[in-house]
Amino acid sequence: MVILNIAVYTILAVLGMVLVKLGSKNPLELTTSGKVLSFSLGYVTLAGYACYILSFFTYMTLIVQVDLSYLLPIGTGCVYILIMAASIFIFKEKITFAGMIGNALVLIGVLVVGFNKK
Repeated sequence: MVILNIAVYTILAVLGMVLVKLGSKNPLELTTSGKVLSFSLGYVTLAGYACYILSFFTYMTLIVQVDLSYLLPIGTGCVYILIMAASIFIFKEKITFAGMIGNALVLIGVLVVGFNKK
């Protein structure tokens, strides 16, 4: 069950960041009309914020269930790995060789911590 919750946290966090970036093409607009302040927010950005907030609440429940020495490297590491994959495949960003080496080291760290959990 804990692994499933970590997966849900990871997916929501990554989805939140990806959607906010995708929605940044239509950023938050603040306008004033007389004495009324209004703002508009795109649906994609709003969905991204919703996913990110849900990931935060999922993470808070995980903190109660799991040792931080396990949760932090696994959760954060998985988010880093998936964000790098999203940046390559969705946003067509170029990743440097050093970035690939760093991501490989993060993956190795996630595997070492994950397999050493008792």
